[in-house]
Amino acid sequence: MKDVTLRQLRFLSEAARTGSLAGAALSMHVTAPAVGQQLRLLEREVGLPLLERGRGGQEVTEAGALVLATARRIEAEIRACSDQLGALRRGESGHVALGAVSTAKYFAPRLLAAFQREHPGVRLALVVGNRAEIVDRLRSEEHTSELQSRSTISYAVFCL
Repeated sequence: MKDVTLRQLRFLSEAARTGSLAGAALSMHVTAPAVGQQLRLLEREVGLPLLERGRGGQEVTEAGALVLATARRIEAEIRACSDQLGALRRGESGHVALGAVSTAKYFAPRLLAAFQREHPGVRLALVVGNRAEIVDRLRSEEHTSELQSRSTISYAVFCL
């Protein structure tokens, strides 16, 4: 099923939900022939019929039920991913690795605690080391930020 599209899966879901290609077309804002064409392509890819005409309209076949179950899981994963991306955009989740030189170890924990209160979904990591170690980690992107008592480097530093 390498050429199956989300659109085809959504058409199948709507046809199953509404019981007709016309109902699926109406809810998806396309024509019934467009739905029929996409479902034929999907059935060709699957190699089995997914819907069959029944008394009350289109009925899902056994193969159709398997594909629908998969489509529901895919849609759930897409929603979960979208939710997680939204949380990242809003600063409600993610990971911040902070490197601090030894002189910053006295105030860095309080700073991180304040940040954590404001952003409880963000995972924090603090590593204390000498200036060279911390700068190397920042350059290798192991840390997203660094704290120093005074900055003597000419490298971009993003502090919280």
